[in-house]
Amino acid sequence: MPIGINGNAYAVSNLIASGKTGYSTIGFAIVGGSTWEVYGATPVGGNTVKASGAVPATAVTVQYTWTLIGPPAGDVDSGGTLSNGASSPTTLGSNPASYYTTSTYNSTSGSRGRTYQLRVDFFNAAGANISSSTCTMTAETEGST
Repeated sequence: MPIGINGNAYAVSNLIASGKTGYSTIGFAIVGGSTWEVYGATPVGGNTVKASGAVPATAVTVQYTWTLIGPPAGDVDSGGTLSNGASSPTTLGSNPASYYTTSTYNSTSGSRGRTYQLRVDFFNAAGANISSSTCTMTAETEGST
């Protein structure tokens, strides 16, 4: 059975003030071994939880798969870094996180962004896939000048 992210779209955007620099991060994490979270982060706004819920009851491992879609309409690709703490099945107790962070831009950089599809798979102790979910994850920066 899919978790609550399935079919949803999540986004974070950072409006960069004049004379400043900034970036945006969007990610997925296991918290306390039993809860999943979608979160966004910016240097100014800090971390914001966008969605959360309980992991499937019999799950013991999780795997994240990111597929690049590209920049949102009207944006220039934002480059940056993708970090994946569960590119293969990883124990929930290790609280694996996975996130995309844009490159750092300034207030004159215009609209920069990137969208990924994220797939989250949970497995039971026998290694069987008991839950598969997909969502889209977008991080953007917006120049203010």
